[in-house]
Amino acid sequence: PFPRRAMSGAPPDPRGECPETNADDDDVSRLLALDVTPTSELAAVAAARGLRDASTRARAWPKLLALDVTRADASAALFEGRATALNARERNQVELDVRRCHWIPASAGPERRARLSRVIRGVLATHPGECRYYQGMHDVAAVLLLICGDAAPAVLDRLVVGAEAALQVVGAL
Repeated sequence: PFPRRAMSGAPPDPRGECPETNADDDDVSRLLALDVTPTSELAAVAAARGLRDASTRARAWPKLLALDVTRADASAALFEGRATALNARERNQVELDVRRCHWIPASAGPERRARLSRVIRGVLATHPGECRYYQGMHDVAAVLLLICGDAAPAVLDRLVVGAEAALQVVGAL
């Protein structure tokens, strides 16, 4: 569903549109408008046809993770406020990778990269000893910030906790 990578090697723009029909948009819009979103049905539509644009992705991604971004414990400020609690080793690695992030152009200014760093560090600090920083997490977090805005920390948190749980299950096998 994402546009192909440009010859320049730059990452594709996650805000780009996918060429779906209006009927597909109607299905997704109908599912997103429900009080309780049928996650499996939304996932099936998204997997089969994609999610047309950034606005739809911003609404659908949290719902696909069964996440209520209106809850106080999903607040961006809450996660970003915990950023200072991360250990020095992981904090340094996050900073190195955020500086190399291709999803946030240099022209965007230093505050966008600083926020990306705070989001990642805050999510990891929320789960001390449970979650670790992995290579590429900064890329995922950057796309989530571009698409989901203030909901990005809560979405990243759900992904990180889910990934750690999956790794623990695999490790136990």
